[in-house]
Amino acid sequence: MPKVAVVHLDALAPTQLDTPFHRDGLAVHKRAISRQEHGAERLDAGYNAYKAGISFAVPAAPVEGVCYILSGEGILDDGEQQTALRPGSFIFQPAGSAAHITISTDMESVCVFSPPRN
Repeated sequence: MPKVAVVHLDALAPTQLDTPFHRDGLAVHKRAISRQEHGAERLDAGYNAYKAGISFAVPAAPVEGVCYILSGEGILDDGEQQTALRPGSFIFQPAGSAAHITISTDMESVCVFSPPRN
């Protein structure tokens, strides 16, 4: 029988992502729920923290994603319009879509993807 898991953010080690922002400490990602760690078959979830002033592409992926902005502000540019991001914003990224995000003030978010990424 599957078991419920509780994951505490402060107990998670940062995921080692090979980007300039992560190497320079301007962004932190922590994978909270994963197939490998928890046996999640239909989703994975993570926490993100970004320092003000960075700007990055959100590449197209074969999965759907939803991100919730916990704190901070920024701008999402989907190539057709720019939309303000602020605490309480949800972002839906359909599979195959791409965008660009500029972080205006230090930002924290939680993102969930389905199916799970590797």
